[in-house]
Formats: sequence, C-alpha cells, structure tokens
Amino acid sequence: MTVSLLLAESVPRSGYAQSSPPQSSPPQSSPPQSSPPQSSPPQSSPPALRLSTMKSAELLQQSERYERPYYQYFQDVQDAEGVRFQANFPLSGVSALVYEIENLERDLQAYLGLPGRKELVEVLMFDSESHYASFLRKEFPDAPNDRRALFIKKNGMPGIVLIRLTEGTNDDIRHEMTHAFLHASYSYVPLWLDEGLAEYFELPANKRADGKSYLKNPTNNNLVFSSVPSLRKLEKIKNVNEFGAREYRESWAWIHFLIHNSPITHKILAGYLAQVGSGQPTDTLENYLKKSVPDIKQEYFDHFKGWKNRNKTADTESPKEAENISRGWKDSFFR
Repeated sequence: MTVSLLLAESVPRSGYAQSSPPQSSPPQSSPPQSSPPQSSPPQSSPPALRLSTMKSAELLQQSERYERPYYQYFQDVQDAEGVRFQANFPLSGVSALVYEIENLERDLQAYLGLPGRKELVEVLMFDSESHYASFLRKEFPDAPNDRRALFIKKNGMPGIVLIRLTEGTNDDIRHEMTHAFLHASYSYVPLWLDEGLAEYFELPANKRADGKSYLKNPTNNNLVFSSVPSLRKLEKIKNVNEFGAREYRESWAWIHFLIHNSPITHKILAGYLAQVGSGQPTDTLENYLKKSVPDIKQEYFDHFKGWKNRNKTADTESPKEAENISRGWKDSFFR
C-alpha cells in the first residue's frame, strides 16, 4: 500500500514509498535457498530485539543524530531497541504494544532470515482520530486521511509508522511495522511480496496460519481455494493503484502457501527475499518455483484443500526446530 510523498495515491488501508526496483540482469540458474538464520527460540517473557548485523546501540546513536521534526505534537518519547516511539499521550499504557513489535521483528528474522536493520524506525501514535487527522493535514497533506495507519518512507530518512489507537491497533501496527522492518533491512521489496508478508504477519503468531478472514469467510474461502492466482501477474504489478482487494488476498495466499507448504517452498521464499532485497540479479519467483516444484499448481491446490482438515495440536517446537528457517512450515503441523 503505497503513498508517494510527492504524489498521493489512494490506498485501502496504509501506505509507504518504495525504492525503485533494481535493474534487470540475466537470471540466476538455480533457485535461491536461504540458510537458516541464527535466531533464538520463542520465549514466554518479552525478548529483546535480536539485530543480527547492527546492534541496538548503533541504532540509538543514529536516533540521536536524527532530528525530531514533529516533536511539538507529542508529550512522550521512548527509544526501545532501535524503534523510537512518540505519542501525544503517556506511553506507559502501551507496553504490550511494544512487546508485540519486539515479537514481530524476532519472527521476521526467524521465519525469513531478515537481516539486521540499517536504520531506526519511527512510530508516531495518536489517541484520537481528530489529532491523527490534524497531524496528517499539516505534515503529510498528500497522504490519504481516512486510514487508521500509514507507513511512509522518504529517501534518506527513517521509515515512519503513523497509528491512531483503535480496537484494531495491534493488527494495524503489526501490518505497518512489517513494512517498516522490511524496508529498514532491504533496499527494495517487490510490491506483492511486501503486501503479502504484511497481510500474513499482521495477525498474532498463534493465529497466522489459521486466523485470516480469507480462510474463514465462505466467499473469500472459495476464492482462495477454487483457483491458483497468477504469480506472474502479481510480480508485474509496480503501482499500488493496480492493487485491490483481490491482489491483497492473492498475495497473502501465495505467502501462506510458500511458508506452510513445505521446507522447500519456505526456503525459496526466504532466499528470494534476501536476493531481491539486496539488489542481486534475480529471476522471477515463479520461475524459481517451477525449477524446484514441477507441478506448482497441484501443490497449491493440495495445500489449501487439505488445510482446513489438518489436525493441529499445541505448539510443541523444540528450541532446535525454532532456529530453523522452516519454522513456519513446521507450525502448520504444530499449531
């Protein structure tokens, strides 16, 4: 969901400004496969953010150098592991939200091998729709003003997540922070992949595999299960104006399939994200999948056909399993 700061574009829910995609080059001969990241297992107590290539102290030094151009709007500010929270209300009441963000970055690293961030992330929080709308009118007049949350990225500046408190705040902030963490870690993320991952990771960890409305609503359920969406078509979309409800649903469906279908598809997803995100020459994800999964359409059908009937038990991952990049695939059996 993209908002250019120079030209406003209407989006269904949130926004960000993307970097330009890398120049095309000859495709790789074999599909990318990411090696397992060194991540810690899930913990019952709030974990510290685990940044693999940039320590939190370095991000905090960066935050000290970065001016706070919007300080006059906020009464409280806190830095937590490379994320700066500013709010027009006391932040003491949102510790659970901070915990959600910490868990999210840990999960992005564990599921996708996300590298350490290159920059801090700003989270600007508002306690009412009126304060939120007033801020947008003054500071980002071209941004859509009817969205509960936005992610905005200006070249050379930290990514900014804007959020107003609502009943859906936790889902909104997980969605937008997924965008923020991806763009703070990679120079480029394809639009369909960016949105598909944000749709997937916006739910709490114990609901990601089964809790999405696309699986529960009969109409959406039929749309997900009845046909295989064109990955080639999604990969060609560069403009958010071409992204509607169908494209969001189909992007989520491919992410769900890639993470939960098998270790092979999961590793290809993580490897492809790392490759395209770092600007390395890549083939299309569709072509990579065809090389490793000959009948991709049948696997997609089989994956969703059997998904509702799987016998899921409590999460019984061992620490060793939790460190493996195929953790999402394992979750499809353990959750």
